[in-house]
Amino acid sequence: MPTIALLNPKDPAAAPQTHSFAAGSRLSDVAETLRAHGDGGFQPIAALLAGKLVGLDSPLPEDGEPTVELLEAGDPRALPVMRHSAAHVMARAVLRLFDDVELAFGPTVGDGFYYDMRAKQPITEEDLPKIEAEMRKIIAADEAFERVEVDRAKAVEIVGDLKQPLKVEHIETGLADHPTLSFYRQGEFVDLCRGPHIPSPGCIGGFKLTSLAGAYWKGDANNAQLQRLYGTAWFTQEDLDRHLEALEEARKRDHRVLGKQLDLFTTSPLVGSGLVLWMPKGATVRSVLEGLMREELTARGYEPVYTPHIGKVDLYKISGHYPYYADSQFKPIEMHEDEQYLLKPMNCPHHTYGPKIDFVINDSLGREWQLGTVQLDYNLPSAERFDLEYIGADNARHKPVMIHRAPLGSMERFIGVLIEHFAGAFPLWLAPEQVRVIPVSAKSEAYARQVEAAFKAAGLRVGVDLDAEKLGAKIRKAQLELVPMMVVCGPRDEAAGTVSLRDRLDGDLGAMSLESAIERLRDENARRAVRHKPKPLGLGGTKPAAAEAY
Repeated sequence: MPTIALLNPKDPAAAPQTHSFAAGSRLSDVAETLRAHGDGGFQPIAALLAGKLVGLDSPLPEDGEPTVELLEAGDPRALPVMRHSAAHVMARAVLRLFDDVELAFGPTVGDGFYYDMRAKQPITEEDLPKIEAEMRKIIAADEAFERVEVDRAKAVEIVGDLKQPLKVEHIETGLADHPTLSFYRQGEFVDLCRGPHIPSPGCIGGFKLTSLAGAYWKGDANNAQLQRLYGTAWFTQEDLDRHLEALEEARKRDHRVLGKQLDLFTTSPLVGSGLVLWMPKGATVRSVLEGLMREELTARGYEPVYTPHIGKVDLYKISGHYPYYADSQFKPIEMHEDEQYLLKPMNCPHHTYGPKIDFVINDSLGREWQLGTVQLDYNLPSAERFDLEYIGADNARHKPVMIHRAPLGSMERFIGVLIEHFAGAFPLWLAPEQVRVIPVSAKSEAYARQVEAAFKAAGLRVGVDLDAEKLGAKIRKAQLELVPMMVVCGPRDEAAGTVSLRDRLDGDLGAMSLESAIERLRDENARRAVRHKPKPLGLGGTKPAAAEAY
């Protein structure tokens, strides 16, 4: 008799309650029992069985006492199951609308799903709205997903009758060690799939087909070329709208576009695709970050060392790098008889590497980025490599533990993430141009130069706009160039020794003495303040889960 430890869906923190069920029971029976005992409005769509995401059609294990938590629509942990079902709804809609369509795989991925397929008449972007319309009909009908398990011979017969040759091939090759296979049926639609699925598609509240792409059968370029239809699905239309808004915002924040618009960097086909050439403004951002790292490392007791860009071949043979880089290295440099030197094969000091811990951060759009790393190396200090030792306080020999850290990871990657995180509007301490001095007219240009010199003497990065334009146009230009602070000065300011401070986002901060303005910005710069934190838009989503095709 199956026994489970059932978590209270209304209070998951409460102690689980032990329940026993008849042999052959499924999670759907657990849900029905809860409804029968007073919670008639409880409508789970998936479950966590011993921590694994499963469908309600999953059988209860006959032994043990696994923990069960039933998940309702709206629970983000159930999103992968719902999105997998949305992929089936999309495939069903395509089969209704197009002839001779061969289905491949349709898993969940990131914030959505896709289905690979091959159609006699290729699907185009113009077809997506009518596919969506057909999907809405299927969702409105809310027919149940039914799981059917059969033996291999019957499975081949089913997909053969469905005229799905890719599925036949997959059963005969990729699933050769599976004696029993599962299908999911929804109305006239039947698909080879291990699940899990939601009970029916009615809880798919908002969805959109987002793009088309090319793909290969089983990811092999030697195999048949397929089309991949991407989509995203959410429990509510509001969630979908927020996601689409975040996608649009991410498009606007593309570091490749903003970086060039803001004169941070450029690229050249003569140098190579993706290789960054830092412009003065971008070089300033990089220099500020490098200065921050030096400051933090010094405060923590780090002592810098510098190593040469070349080393003897023997060094890389001992470290184990040479076999991996020998074929792609420059020819060894013959310095002396029987001595060969190589340029170091990696753009880092001659330190060594080992197992590492990756640090993952979330940006203001909710996306995850792997940036910093810390690596421990137990290999290179060993006797088989460099045989490193030190004398400890006990006067005995010990093997050192080598640690490599890259707090920011690649500088190019880190700054690219920062550009998108801040939408190019860096906080004052990081902005390449922190202050823009703007004279009201040509009469105040000399005073503007004095103000500029005073801010520079205070250690701030300052520019001055002496163009023959109206004041409003100059302010707008500074705002478009995302300069954090503007200092406006005119004849009255010169007479009184004052300036008018203007924040890019907060607007006019009023007139104040030049000394007060300098002190205010110098303090903010020293504190590395981030006064205008980017608004999180929630682009992040669930990671791929167990909901996928065979």
